[in-house]
Amino acid sequence: MTKLYQKPATLDEIAKAVGKHKATIERWANEGGWISSEGTSRGRHKKRLYALKDLPAHIREAVEHKRHDDEVRQFHEEQQAKAAVSASNQTEAETGKALTVSPAKAKALKRAGPNDNQGDTFDKQREHALAIQTVMRWLDSHPSGKQAKALRELNYRYHHGALPSHLMAALERCKQKKSGKARSNDILAKGTVEKWRVRFREQGDYVPNVKAPDLTFKPWHDDLMEMIANNPSKKTLQWMVEKLVEKYGSKVVNYRKAHYWCRTKLSKYEITKGQNSGMALKAHLAYRPRSAAGMMPWDEIHADGWATHFTAPHPRTGDYVTYEVWDFHDVATRYVPPLSIGLRECYEVIARGIENAIRDNGVMSILQTDSTKIVKNNAKFTGDDLTSLANRIGFEIKHPVMVGNAHANGIPENFHAWLDRESREIATYQGKKMDRNTHRLVGKLTKQMVKAAAVGNTGHYEMLKTEAEKISGGIVFTSPDEALAWLESKRQKWNNKPHSALKQISDPETGKMRHQTPLEALNEFKANGWEPVMIAGATLIDIFREKAKVKVRKGIVKPYANMLFHHKDLYAYEGEEVLVCYDRMDYRQVWVRNLKGQLICVAPHWEASPYRTQTAQQAADEKRGKAQIRLRENAIEDIRRKSGLDDQGNVIEGEAKRVVPFELPEPEPEKRAIEFNQVPEHLEQKLNFAETCKFLYGDQEDEEEAKSNKPASSF
Repeated sequence: MTKLYQKPATLDEIAKAVGKHKATIERWANEGGWISSEGTSRGRHKKRLYALKDLPAHIREAVEHKRHDDEVRQFHEEQQAKAAVSASNQTEAETGKALTVSPAKAKALKRAGPNDNQGDTFDKQREHALAIQTVMRWLDSHPSGKQAKALRELNYRYHHGALPSHLMAALERCKQKKSGKARSNDILAKGTVEKWRVRFREQGDYVPNVKAPDLTFKPWHDDLMEMIANNPSKKTLQWMVEKLVEKYGSKVVNYRKAHYWCRTKLSKYEITKGQNSGMALKAHLAYRPRSAAGMMPWDEIHADGWATHFTAPHPRTGDYVTYEVWDFHDVATRYVPPLSIGLRECYEVIARGIENAIRDNGVMSILQTDSTKIVKNNAKFTGDDLTSLANRIGFEIKHPVMVGNAHANGIPENFHAWLDRESREIATYQGKKMDRNTHRLVGKLTKQMVKAAAVGNTGHYEMLKTEAEKISGGIVFTSPDEALAWLESKRQKWNNKPHSALKQISDPETGKMRHQTPLEALNEFKANGWEPVMIAGATLIDIFREKAKVKVRKGIVKPYANMLFHHKDLYAYEGEEVLVCYDRMDYRQVWVRNLKGQLICVAPHWEASPYRTQTAQQAADEKRGKAQIRLRENAIEDIRRKSGLDDQGNVIEGEAKRVVPFELPEPEPEKRAIEFNQVPEHLEQKLNFAETCKFLYGDQEDEEEAKSNKPASSF
């Protein structure tokens, strides 16, 4: 046995090893007649010393294990102190500062020995070697002096949790790698210990012989980072590696190296940032939700347009087209006022939506829309005190800071997603989830329905409508009024449907808890004293009239097209700029105001000026129609250039003249009874075109000359 186990034990040491009080151990010694000797402590106090061989077996084993564990713990601490000093030495050497080692650390370093050949290894490898060192010290210093018995005890105490914490941690760090099915449940096998001993004999330490990877930043890393940072088209890593190989060669970089570097050293956020921008990037980032707590109705309204995911009849032609729906949402109650519906996104549709919201529950404080150019920086909505709706009515228009930020306008976007789901009951639904073949068949049927309605074939029209409804299993709108009525029914359904953003209440009918509906929330605010800021009907009509600044010429103003309006009071404002308000659907009169907003007169239409009367709506339609014709003419010219029709040199009014060579076939001989197969001698020679015509039809000039020389006939 080593000196560690030959040293006698004191009552304090036995008590700590057994886990009992000192008085209990003393009573056991007196009752059991343990052989002891007297010794003197540093304070010259007498103490009992018990030789380990004279102690009972279980007491002796407990003391030996305690000394064993303490010795290994001390060794572990010394190795940790040595590693800390080594790391500090490396840091100080890099910074160029003088290294100061305390006496305690120097003493620990001296006890640890000169086994410090780990300068080129990682911290993880050094920690692994320290764990192996701790376990091997425990095995080599076991009281039995036998490795097999020490391994059995080590594995047994590990599975029962009876080992010291530092030894448990060391075993967890250096345990054998699990590859395939393990032969036993032991934490440490005999073969592993033998491999560690061989490694120590060969290299002088227990550091795993793992090659340290090269962590230097290479030029191709910079090029790869640049390609990844600017990759909106989401090019593959293989494509990037091919470009790098062309520049640096296959020996410097390959796919395996690039993939390992991206996987271990590159942030995934950098990859995502290079592939996305704007809202596509924000979809991958954290978003702070907003709360409407404390807001009152009509404090803030969010609005957005939605192109219907279904088609309905055009008001004029009857063709099936999509509509543009502008919906307005109160943030506090999620209530939706009457919708504004048109054929396209334009000023008139948005202005009608604002008017509907004001007529429903008064003037809003803030109106938020997306960054559409029809609203943003448009003098008709904001900026001009005389003409802009926001300045005249008294509300503020806001837009998201980031263009295209769907999160900022999420309330209307969620409503549009709900409308899309509701639209699937319509036969002409054309969303992303609609079957393409069914949509194509229904489109053909609706076109045939339009043709049947144009000729008044009612029976065929109804048959086509029934077939379309049968194929798609949905509704087919036969008029714009049906589509408008359907949209209004969905608005009513939304306002009477529980909304998750509103508080929970007890349902009056069922008694169960549910969220409030938008209409219930609005009515609750009204019941608690909230009153809308309303505008009188006549004033509201005047606010939403079209406005134009024009100059007075000879008592006449011309707000649009060639329409002239005259009043005698306008002579006083000759050459001055005035504000003309007019109704887009009524050409008969306009309201003329000065630049302070005061009414000057109501000028009637000056009948003698134009050849025909025209409303502003008709003028706009005419302008749009001419623009469409001009666009199609440009498309025709483009087709001519691409097809090469203008390069032939023989184009007459847009059509290429095709020259076909004409060859007259030889005439068949006249069949006669006599000389049936004989050909006249004068036909044996080949005749030209003129001679052939003379042969077939005669010489017209000779006949006319003969007629002129013929004497007049007598009666």
